Amino acid sequence: MAQPKVSVIVPVYNVEKYLSRCMDSLLKQTLKGIEIILVDDGSADNCPVICDEYARQDSRVKVIHKQNEGLGFARNSGIKIATGEYIAFVDSDDYVDVTMYETLYRFAEIKGKADSVSCGFFREIAGNKFQRVVDSGKPIVFENKEDINGVILDLIASEPHFRAERKYELSAWATIFKKTIIDGNKIRFYSERELGSEDIVFKVDFWKYASSIAFIPETFYVYCLNISSLTQTFKPEKYERFKKLYDVLHDRTKDFDTGKLRVNRFFIGYTRGHIFNLMVSELDKYDRITTLRDICNDNIWETIKKEYPARYLPVMPRVIYLCICRKWINLLYYITLAGGLLKQRIKR
Repeated sequence: MAQPKVSVIVPVYNVEKYLSRCMDSLLKQTLKGIEIILVDDGSADNCPVICDEYARQDSRVKVIHKQNEGLGFARNSGIKIATGEYIAFVDSDDYVDVTMYETLYRFAEIKGKADSVSCGFFREIAGNKFQRVVDSGKPIVFENKEDINGVILDLIASEPHFRAERKYELSAWATIFKKTIIDGNKIRFYSERELGSEDIVFKVDFWKYASSIAFIPETFYVYCLNISSLTQTFKPEKYERFKKLYDVLHDRTKDFDTGKLRVNRFFIGYTRGHIFNLMVSELDKYDRITTLRDICNDNIWETIKKEYPARYLPVMPRVIYLCICRKWINLLYYITLAGGLLKQRIKR
Protein backbone atom coordinates (compact mmCIF):
# COMPACT_ATOMS: atom_id res chain seq x y z
CA MET A 1 0.00 0.00 0.00
CA ALA A 2 1.36 3.44 -0.97
CA GLN A 3 2.31 5.90 1.75
CA PRO A 4 -0.60 8.25 2.55
CA LYS A 5 -0.01 11.82 1.47
CA VAL A 6 -1.63 13.28 4.62
CA SER A 7 -2.43 11.74 8.00
CA VAL A 8 -5.24 13.65 9.73
CA ILE A 9 -5.23 13.23 13.51
CA VAL A 10 -8.57 13.80 15.25
CA PRO A 11 -8.66 13.75 19.07
CA VAL A 12 -12.10 12.63 20.24
CA TYR A 13 -13.58 13.30 23.66
CA ASN A 14 -17.33 13.29 24.40
CA VAL A 15 -18.31 14.82 21.05
CA GLU A 16 -20.86 12.35 19.68
CA LYS A 17 -23.07 15.34 18.80
CA TYR A 18 -20.44 16.68 16.38
CA LEU A 19 -18.32 13.70 15.32
CA SER A 20 -20.32 12.66 12.24
CA ARG A 21 -20.16 16.21 10.84
CA CYS A 22 -16.39 16.22 11.23
CA MET A 23 -15.94 12.75 9.76
CA ASP A 24 -18.20 13.44 6.78
CA SER A 25 -15.93 16.32 5.81
CA LEU A 26 -12.81 14.12 6.12
CA LEU A 27 -14.10 11.00 4.40
CA LYS A 28 -15.19 13.07 1.39
CA GLN A 29 -11.77 14.69 0.88
CA THR A 30 -10.80 14.94 -2.78
CA LEU A 31 -7.18 14.05 -1.95
CA LYS A 32 -6.45 10.44 -2.79
CA GLY A 33 -4.19 8.88 -0.21
CA ILE A 34 -5.48 10.24 3.09
CA GLU A 35 -5.25 8.55 6.47
CA ILE A 36 -7.62 9.47 9.32
CA ILE A 37 -6.55 8.67 12.88
CA LEU A 38 -9.27 8.93 15.52
CA VAL A 39 -7.86 9.14 19.03
CA ASP A 40 -10.55 8.32 21.57
CA ASP A 41 -9.27 10.11 24.66
CA GLY A 42 -11.28 8.16 27.21
CA SER A 43 -14.71 9.34 26.03
CA ALA A 44 -17.57 8.56 28.40
CA ASP A 45 -20.28 8.89 25.72
CA ASN A 46 -20.87 6.78 22.61
CA CYS A 47 -17.79 8.05 20.77
CA PRO A 48 -15.68 4.87 21.22
CA VAL A 49 -18.32 2.78 19.46
CA ILE A 50 -18.77 5.39 16.72
CA CYS A 51 -15.01 5.52 16.11
CA ASP A 52 -14.77 1.74 15.78
CA GLU A 53 -17.68 1.73 13.35
CA TYR A 54 -15.96 4.27 11.10
CA ALA A 55 -12.83 2.08 11.09
CA ARG A 56 -14.88 -1.00 10.25
CA GLN A 57 -16.52 0.74 7.30
CA ASP A 58 -13.47 2.52 5.83
CA SER A 59 -9.91 1.18 5.68
CA ARG A 60 -8.50 4.73 5.71
CA VAL A 61 -9.60 5.13 9.34
CA LYS A 62 -7.48 4.01 12.29
CA VAL A 63 -8.61 4.19 15.92
CA ILE A 64 -6.68 4.57 19.16
CA HIS A 65 -8.46 4.10 22.48
CA LYS A 66 -6.59 5.56 25.44
CA GLN A 67 -7.13 6.94 28.93
CA ASN A 68 -7.99 10.61 29.14
CA GLU A 69 -4.91 12.86 29.13
CA GLY A 70 -6.12 15.85 27.13
CA LEU A 71 -5.88 17.20 23.60
CA GLY A 72 -2.11 17.62 23.36
CA PHE A 73 -1.26 14.07 24.43
CA ALA A 74 -4.07 12.67 22.25
CA ARG A 75 -2.42 14.32 19.24
CA ASN A 76 0.94 12.86 20.28
CA SER A 77 -0.61 9.37 20.30
CA GLY A 78 -1.79 9.93 16.74
CA ILE A 79 1.64 11.17 15.63
CA LYS A 80 3.22 7.92 16.85
CA ILE A 81 1.24 5.75 14.43
CA ALA A 82 0.81 8.22 11.55
CA THR A 83 2.36 7.08 8.26
CA GLY A 84 1.54 10.07 6.04
CA GLU A 85 4.05 12.31 4.29
CA TYR A 86 2.38 15.23 6.07
CA ILE A 87 0.43 15.41 9.32
CA ALA A 88 -2.65 17.54 9.97
CA PHE A 89 -4.86 18.05 13.01
CA VAL A 90 -8.61 18.52 13.22
CA ASP A 91 -10.64 19.08 16.38
CA SER A 92 -13.59 16.71 16.37
CA ASP A 93 -16.19 19.46 16.94
CA ASP A 94 -14.96 21.29 13.81
CA TYR A 95 -15.06 20.40 10.12
CA VAL A 96 -13.22 21.20 6.89
CA ASP A 97 -13.87 21.86 3.22
CA VAL A 98 -13.62 18.66 1.16
CA THR A 99 -10.85 20.14 -1.00
CA MET A 100 -8.69 21.29 1.91
CA TYR A 101 -5.98 18.66 1.98
CA GLU A 102 -5.67 18.26 -1.76
CA THR A 103 -5.15 22.03 -2.10
CA LEU A 104 -2.59 22.21 0.71
CA TYR A 105 -0.71 19.15 -0.50
CA ARG A 106 -0.62 20.26 -4.14
CA PHE A 107 0.68 23.69 -3.11
CA ALA A 108 3.41 22.02 -1.05
CA GLU A 109 4.40 19.98 -4.10
CA ILE A 110 4.52 23.03 -6.37
CA LYS A 111 6.83 24.75 -3.90
CA GLY A 112 9.27 21.87 -3.81
CA LYS A 113 7.74 19.94 -0.93
CA ALA A 114 7.31 22.90 1.42
CA ASP A 115 7.71 21.81 5.03
CA SER A 116 4.37 23.31 6.05
CA VAL A 117 1.44 24.95 4.30
CA SER A 118 -1.24 26.91 6.16
CA CYS A 119 -4.65 28.13 4.96
CA GLY A 120 -7.32 30.44 6.32
CA PHE A 121 -10.30 29.43 8.40
CA PHE A 122 -13.75 30.51 9.48
CA ARG A 123 -14.21 31.22 13.20
CA GLU A 124 -17.73 30.95 14.59
CA ILE A 125 -18.29 34.07 16.71
CA ALA A 126 -21.98 33.45 17.45
CA GLY A 127 -24.64 30.98 16.40
CA ASN A 128 -24.25 30.61 12.60
CA LYS A 129 -22.14 33.78 12.41
CA PHE A 130 -18.61 33.32 11.15
CA GLN A 131 -15.52 35.49 10.84
CA ARG A 132 -13.02 34.78 8.05
CA VAL A 133 -9.43 34.67 9.25
CA VAL A 134 -6.42 34.53 6.91
CA ASP A 135 -2.71 34.81 7.62
CA SER A 136 -1.94 36.17 4.17
CA GLY A 137 -4.05 37.75 1.44
CA LYS A 138 -1.95 36.03 -1.25
CA PRO A 139 0.16 32.87 -1.54
CA ILE A 140 3.50 33.41 0.13
CA VAL A 141 6.50 31.20 0.84
CA PHE A 142 9.31 31.84 3.33
CA GLU A 143 12.57 30.02 2.60
CA ASN A 144 15.15 32.26 4.25
CA LYS A 145 15.92 31.32 7.87
CA GLU A 146 15.83 34.94 8.98
CA ASP A 147 12.40 35.36 7.40
CA ILE A 148 11.13 32.18 9.05
CA ASN A 149 12.36 33.43 12.42
CA GLY A 150 10.41 36.62 11.74
CA VAL A 151 7.28 34.53 11.17
CA ILE A 152 7.87 32.79 14.51
CA LEU A 153 8.09 36.13 16.29
CA ASP A 154 4.94 37.38 14.53
CA LEU A 155 3.19 34.18 15.62
CA ILE A 156 4.04 34.86 19.26
CA ALA A 157 3.06 38.54 19.26
CA SER A 158 3.22 41.63 17.09
CA GLU A 159 6.07 44.09 17.16
CA PRO A 160 5.63 47.22 19.35
CA HIS A 161 2.93 49.72 18.32
CA PHE A 162 1.24 47.26 15.94
CA ARG A 163 -2.50 47.18 16.65
CA ALA A 164 -3.23 43.47 16.14
CA GLU A 165 -1.99 41.10 18.84
CA ARG A 166 -0.22 38.88 16.31
CA LYS A 167 0.14 38.45 12.56
CA TYR A 168 -0.25 34.66 12.36
CA GLU A 169 -2.80 32.43 14.04
CA LEU A 170 -1.69 30.15 16.86
CA SER A 171 -3.75 27.05 16.15
CA ALA A 172 -2.21 23.99 14.54
CA TRP A 173 -5.31 22.77 12.73
CA ALA A 174 -5.21 24.88 9.53
CA THR A 175 -1.75 23.58 8.55
CA ILE A 176 -0.10 20.47 7.16
CA PHE A 177 3.31 19.63 8.66
CA LYS A 178 5.99 17.44 7.06
CA LYS A 179 6.29 14.31 9.17
CA THR A 180 10.03 13.82 8.68
CA ILE A 181 10.70 17.10 10.50
CA ILE A 182 8.36 16.12 13.35
CA ASP A 183 9.97 12.70 13.72
CA GLY A 184 13.56 13.80 13.11
CA ASN A 185 13.40 16.47 15.81
CA LYS A 186 11.06 14.63 18.21
CA ILE A 187 8.54 17.48 18.11
CA ARG A 188 5.53 16.84 20.30
CA PHE A 189 2.70 18.74 21.95
CA TYR A 190 2.75 19.82 25.56
CA SER A 191 -0.38 19.14 27.55
CA GLU A 192 -2.88 22.00 27.69
CA ARG A 193 -3.19 21.04 31.36
CA GLU A 194 0.41 22.23 31.77
CA LEU A 195 0.69 25.22 29.40
CA GLY A 196 -1.79 27.90 28.40
CA SER A 197 -1.50 26.99 24.70
CA GLU A 198 -0.06 23.75 23.37
CA ASP A 199 -0.40 24.76 19.70
CA ILE A 200 1.95 27.74 19.71
CA VAL A 201 4.91 25.81 21.13
CA PHE A 202 4.40 23.01 18.59
CA LYS A 203 4.41 25.51 15.71
CA VAL A 204 7.43 27.38 17.07
CA ASP A 205 9.34 24.11 17.48
CA PHE A 206 8.41 22.95 13.98
CA TRP A 207 9.18 26.21 12.20
CA LYS A 208 12.56 26.50 13.93
CA TYR A 209 13.59 23.37 12.02
CA ALA A 210 11.72 24.15 8.78
CA SER A 211 13.46 25.43 5.67
CA SER A 212 10.29 26.32 3.72
CA ILE A 213 6.90 27.41 5.09
CA ALA A 214 3.95 28.60 3.04
CA PHE A 215 0.63 30.39 3.49
CA ILE A 216 -2.30 30.46 1.09
CA PRO A 217 -5.38 32.73 1.31
CA GLU A 218 -8.02 30.07 0.68
CA THR A 219 -10.31 29.40 3.65
CA PHE A 220 -10.94 25.70 4.32
CA TYR A 221 -11.20 25.04 8.07
CA VAL A 222 -14.33 25.81 10.11
CA TYR A 223 -13.74 26.41 13.82
CA CYS A 224 -17.02 25.98 15.66
CA LEU A 225 -18.19 27.18 19.04
CA ASN A 226 -18.65 24.47 21.62
CA ILE A 227 -19.70 25.86 24.99
CA SER A 228 -18.41 22.75 26.78
CA SER A 229 -14.90 23.01 25.30
CA LEU A 230 -11.83 24.06 27.28
CA THR A 231 -11.58 27.45 25.60
CA GLN A 232 -15.13 28.42 26.58
CA THR A 233 -14.75 27.85 30.34
CA PHE A 234 -13.06 30.17 32.84
CA LYS A 235 -10.44 28.35 34.87
CA PRO A 236 -8.49 30.36 37.50
CA GLU A 237 -5.52 28.00 37.18
CA LYS A 238 -4.99 29.02 33.54
CA TYR A 239 -3.02 32.03 34.70
CA GLU A 240 -0.33 29.75 36.14
CA ARG A 241 -0.31 27.83 32.85
CA PHE A 242 0.25 31.11 31.01
CA LYS A 243 3.26 31.76 33.23
CA LYS A 244 4.73 28.37 32.35
CA LEU A 245 4.10 29.10 28.68
CA TYR A 246 5.85 32.46 29.15
CA ASP A 247 8.93 30.63 30.42
CA VAL A 248 8.88 28.07 27.59
CA LEU A 249 8.57 30.75 24.90
CA HIS A 250 11.38 32.77 26.47
CA ASP A 251 13.57 29.68 26.23
CA ARG A 252 12.57 29.04 22.60
CA THR A 253 13.35 32.62 21.53
CA LYS A 254 16.39 33.44 23.67
CA ASP A 255 18.57 33.73 20.57
CA PHE A 256 16.14 36.04 18.72
CA ASP A 257 16.87 39.77 18.77
CA THR A 258 13.36 40.82 19.82
CA GLY A 259 12.27 37.55 21.43
CA LYS A 260 11.95 39.02 24.91
CA LEU A 261 9.71 41.87 23.69
CA ARG A 262 7.42 39.55 21.76
CA VAL A 263 7.02 37.06 24.61
CA ASN A 264 6.27 39.86 27.07
CA ARG A 265 3.56 41.23 24.78
CA PHE A 266 2.21 37.71 24.36
CA PHE A 267 1.86 37.30 28.13
CA ILE A 268 0.30 40.74 28.55
CA GLY A 269 -2.31 39.90 25.92
CA TYR A 270 -3.07 36.46 27.33
CA THR A 271 -3.49 37.91 30.82
CA ARG A 272 -5.84 40.57 29.47
CA GLY A 273 -7.98 37.90 27.79
CA HIS A 274 -7.96 35.86 30.99
CA ILE A 275 -9.25 38.87 32.93
CA PHE A 276 -12.01 39.50 30.38
CA ASN A 277 -13.12 35.88 30.78
CA LEU A 278 -13.05 36.33 34.55
CA MET A 279 -15.43 39.28 34.25
CA VAL A 280 -18.10 37.22 32.47
CA SER A 281 -17.65 34.14 34.65
CA GLU A 282 -20.06 32.99 37.34
CA LEU A 283 -17.75 34.17 40.14
CA ASP A 284 -19.14 36.93 42.34
CA LYS A 285 -17.60 40.39 42.65
CA TYR A 286 -15.58 39.53 45.75
CA ASP A 287 -13.95 36.50 44.08
CA ARG A 288 -13.28 38.46 40.89
CA ILE A 289 -11.55 41.26 42.78
CA THR A 290 -9.58 38.72 44.81
CA THR A 291 -8.41 37.07 41.58
CA LEU A 292 -7.46 40.46 40.11
CA ARG A 293 -5.49 41.32 43.23
CA ASP A 294 -3.59 38.04 43.06
CA ILE A 295 -2.68 38.71 39.43
CA CYS A 296 -1.56 42.29 40.07
CA ASN A 297 0.53 41.27 43.07
CA ASP A 298 2.39 38.62 41.08
CA ASN A 299 6.12 39.41 40.98
CA ILE A 300 6.24 38.62 37.26
CA TRP A 301 4.91 42.11 36.52
CA GLU A 302 7.94 43.71 38.17
CA THR A 303 10.07 42.07 35.49
CA ILE A 304 7.71 42.70 32.57
CA LYS A 305 7.16 46.40 33.25
CA LYS A 306 10.95 46.92 33.17
CA GLU A 307 11.23 45.15 29.82
CA TYR A 308 8.04 46.24 28.04
CA PRO A 309 7.13 49.96 28.09
CA ALA A 310 3.38 50.68 28.20
CA ARG A 311 3.73 53.10 25.26
CA TYR A 312 4.38 50.09 22.99
CA LEU A 313 0.73 49.00 23.30
CA PRO A 314 -2.46 50.36 21.66
CA VAL A 315 -4.58 52.60 23.88
CA MET A 316 -6.99 50.21 25.62
CA PRO A 317 -4.47 47.37 26.15
CA ARG A 318 -2.09 50.05 27.47
CA VAL A 319 -4.64 51.22 30.05
CA ILE A 320 -5.27 47.69 31.27
CA TYR A 321 -1.54 46.97 31.40
CA LEU A 322 -0.94 50.11 33.48
CA CYS A 323 -3.75 49.13 35.86
CA ILE A 324 -2.08 45.76 36.40
CA CYS A 325 1.43 47.16 36.87
CA ARG A 326 0.27 49.94 39.21
CA LYS A 327 -2.19 47.67 41.04
CA TRP A 328 -5.21 49.85 40.39
CA ILE A 329 -7.54 46.99 41.25
CA ASN A 330 -10.90 48.83 41.30
CA LEU A 331 -10.27 50.68 38.04
CA LEU A 332 -9.10 47.44 36.44
CA TYR A 333 -12.27 45.74 37.63
CA TYR A 334 -14.69 48.21 36.08
CA ILE A 335 -12.78 48.67 32.81
CA THR A 336 -12.50 44.95 32.15
CA LEU A 337 -16.05 44.29 33.36
CA ALA A 338 -17.34 46.68 30.71
CA GLY A 339 -15.03 45.14 28.09
CA GLY A 340 -16.01 41.59 28.96
CA LEU A 341 -19.73 42.35 28.85
CA LEU A 342 -19.30 44.12 25.49
CA LYS A 343 -17.51 41.10 24.01
CA GLN A 344 -20.19 38.80 25.36
CA ARG A 345 -22.93 40.96 23.80
CA ILE A 346 -21.15 40.95 20.41
CA LYS A 347 -21.02 37.14 20.44
CA ARG A 348 -24.78 37.04 20.78
